[in-house]
Amino acid sequence: MTHPPKLLLLLLAVTMLAIGGCSDTKPAEQPKAVQQPKPAEIRTVEWWRQPANEAAREAKIAECRKLPNPREDQNCANAGDAMALGNIGEGFAPVKEPTYRGFSVQPPEPK
Repeated sequence: MTHPPKLLLLLLAVTMLAIGGCSDTKPAEQPKAVQQPKPAEIRTVEWWRQPANEAAREAKIAECRKLPNPREDQNCANAGDAMALGNIGEGFAPVKEPTYRGFSVQPPEPK
C-alpha cells in the first residue's frame, strides 16, 4: 500500500502537533535558586589572639556556648583555642634561671 507523499507529510504534521506542538499550558517555571547564606570568614587562632580582637573573641565565645557542639564551627574552635592561649604578648614573665647548690657554671680556676 503506497501513500502519496502529501498524505505522509500531513500525517507527520498532525502527529507532531498532537504530541505537544500546540499546547496552551505555560512552560514549567524553573525553580528559583535558593540563596545560601554567605559563609562566615574563617579567622585564625592568631587573629583571635590579637588584643585588638579581644571583644570579638569574647562575643564569639558567648555565641559558641549556645551551640550543641561548638568544635564543629571552625571559628568557634579557633576562638576557643585563642582564649586558652591568651592574648599575644601578655602574661609572659622573664625567665629566672634555676640555681643549684654546689653547682657552678664557671669552670674551675686553673692551678
